[in-house]
Amino acid sequence: MYNTLLERLPDVIYDDECLYEELIILAHRFNWLDSINIDTLFGAIIGGTLALMGSIVVNRIQYKHQAELKRAETIYIPLYNELVKNHNDILIKNPYPSYISFTKEKRMMPRSPQYSVWEEVKLDSRYLESPKAIVKIMNDLTASILAYQSNHESLCQKIQLFINNVLEEETGKSYSLHILVLSILNDIANKDFDGVKKLIEPFNSSRESTEEIWEQAIKRIIEETPSCSGFVELEMLRNTWRILEQQAIDYLAHLIKKATK
Repeated sequence: MYNTLLERLPDVIYDDECLYEELIILAHRFNWLDSINIDTLFGAIIGGTLALMGSIVVNRIQYKHQAELKRAETIYIPLYNELVKNHNDILIKNPYPSYISFTKEKRMMPRSPQYSVWEEVKLDSRYLESPKAIVKIMNDLTASILAYQSNHESLCQKIQLFINNVLEEETGKSYSLHILVLSILNDIANKDFDGVKKLIEPFNSSRESTEEIWEQAIKRIIEETPSCSGFVELEMLRNTWRILEQQAIDYLAHLIKKATK
């Protein structure tokens, strides 16, 4: 009986049109899958994945570049311009400034350096966007400037005392060059020895000392002041400031070029 049913199965399937059509459709589906090249399918999947990953990478690079360009415009360039101005235009003409400002106020003294940009950056979101390297460089620079500023007055008093002692040793008379100490230091730093002479000579206007004695006093001031303890300490603080400032300028220039190329 079982064999009889198996023999009649094709006729049953053929007689039932719906069942027959479903079997035909299913057979076509299997034929379609068999006709697909597995390598082609795999290649399409990999190609689509790589294209998507490439698009993500490109978008990230563009976003990073735009962010860096914004930092250059709002942080790096303003900082660079201020530091270069202080470094080249001010500290060369006034190498031992007595007044340094950290705000954007109008300069109280001519040729006095002003460091307001970094202080403003620290007060808003730009500080959070600043690279750690810039934060460290600028904080180190600020600390060196504050160290110079806090010691400037006491060291200048030492230098003034040294100069007064030289004049007294050579002329036998007591002088006070307090108001001229910074000008004398600036001329010595710039090797303007004629300038030093012009600053000190008026103190001998009464000709109480011979010209030879006065010349010897001025010569000693020019030659020995750079070796006195006050000057050595002040110069060390100034050089630390100058070196850190140059490093900041160089690094900012590198970041600006990188962001704008």
